[in-house]
This record gives sequence, C-alpha cells and structure tokens, in this order.
Amino acid sequence: MDDTSVYRAFYQNLFHDMDRTFITDFTTKTRVKSFEAKEVVVRQGDEGDCFYIVKAGALNVVLRDSNSEQERVVARIKQHQYFGELALLAPYQPLRQATIVTVVRST
Repeated sequence: MDDTSVYRAFYQNLFHDMDRTFITDFTTKTRVKSFEAKEVVVRQGDEGDCFYIVKAGALNVVLRDSNSEQERVVARIKQHQYFGELALLAPYQPLRQATIVTVVRST
C-alpha cells in the first residue's frame, strides 16, 4: 500500500493527532491484500488479529442476529476507510463484531 493512502486514512480518520513520522513508520509494517467480489474478509465472532484500510473497492458490514441467525447489511466501507480496529484495540473483546464482505474486487 502506498504511503499516501495509508497516511490519508490514518490522518483523516484514526490518528489525526499523530505525526507523519509515526504513520510513515507504521506503513512499513503494512501489506497489500486483494479480495474478489463477494469474498468474506472477516467473519463475525472470529478472533481478530489485523486491521484493514481500504485502498480501493467497497465492502459491506454484515451483522448476524444471535437469536434468529439472520444477517443484514448495516453499513458500507469505501476507499480510505478502515475496519478491524476494535479487535486490536479492545483486548477484552478480541472477537470480530461484524462480518465484512466485498461488494466488488477490493484492495
């Protein structure tokens, strides 16, 4: 992932009070992953071990009702948005809170 995409996502959304050095340092630890349309990226209830920034594409946030087991789309994630931070930031709740499914090919 290029530095500009990562910096924009972090600066505008998550770490707006961090300096560019911190964010640039962080980008050296990132890697690019691509997913085909309708591919599950993370599944609700699974253990979380990484954080995603969307470079291109669109993904649906899907919640499963624990009583009825029915699923519904509750949000859409687009370019320069992110997900997966809760599993990393909340050690008391390391499980994925939603399923994320690509709408189109996404990176």
